Amino acid sequence: MDKIDKQLLDIIQSGFPIVERPFQALAKELSLTEEEVIFRLSRLKREKIIRRIGAIFNSKSLGYVSTLLAMKIPEQRIKEVANIINGYNGVTHNYLRNYDYNLWFTLTASSEKKLHSIIEEIKNRTGISDLLYLPATRLFKIGVKFDLGQSSGGRRSTVQKLETGTQKRKFTEREINLIKQIQDDISLCIRPFKEIADKIDVSEKDIIKKIDGWEKTGVIRRFGAILRHKKVGFKFNAMGAWIVPKEKADELGMIMASFKEVSHCYERPTYPGWPYNLFTMIHGKSRKDCEEVADNISKVTDIDNYRLLYSTKEFKKVSMKYFVEN
Repeated sequence: MDKIDKQLLDIIQSGFPIVERPFQALAKELSLTEEEVIFRLSRLKREKIIRRIGAIFNSKSLGYVSTLLAMKIPEQRIKEVANIINGYNGVTHNYLRNYDYNLWFTLTASSEKKLHSIIEEIKNRTGISDLLYLPATRLFKIGVKFDLGQSSGGRRSTVQKLETGTQKRKFTEREINLIKQIQDDISLCIRPFKEIADKIDVSEKDIIKKIDGWEKTGVIRRFGAILRHKKVGFKFNAMGAWIVPKEKADELGMIMASFKEVSHCYERPTYPGWPYNLFTMIHGKSRKDCEEVADNISKVTDIDNYRLLYSTKEFKKVSMKYFVEN
């Protein structure tokens, strides 16, 4: 990647233009032609640097529920169990981590009942019941943006979202059709929103207005590019698990979330043998980078009881598909 590629990626992670000709808008910002922007993005996709460009939804707004889960799997069964878990559409992330609870995955479903039904099914199919159920009770930050060091004047910062709860909204059939379209990868053409409009028989203007409105109201957390972190140099990610006094969780959660290297920060339940209640996902170019960030967080918050769980294998990482059968 050259400097312009990095500038382009810095911009489109959290600032993709929702206009008739988005690539023309990007071209003006970077003093390029529209064709060159499309060419560069096409190449970055071919090189598997960009995973997709589209909407990242707030699942609660769509009426979905989600949780983090951790299972304790015998070493000889890890691949077998991971394959079973990967078979569920609602499982979007599944990692092996360096801990007794070694398989960590996220699960999203259309209702609490469906969520727990899938969890019980996974237990029955795998024969493993030693599982940590870790739904977020408080969200301090969510938003993966890898800083490639080429943002103009720091205009775009890491996405941060503080939520105390999101109400489920009702969607029309046309809106659901739009959600299905923009949760996938948009086309790299001159007018990608017109292409979507033609597919679902809605005007291009209405689609742009709807996406813009959903971004402003939090239905869409972010519309932009999702990158393959290892391809842009962030080869390590560590899940920081912290023991924080309950009465300080709100204050310290916000402090932890303020670190640009932290993409996610949640409060989650504790269990006997698992006393950690605050979670931070830290990304770095080396293991040392992750450790230095955690050490800085520890110093600033005065919390020294924590552990870092590193991803040692990625079994699954995809975007959630809403309004499809699991």
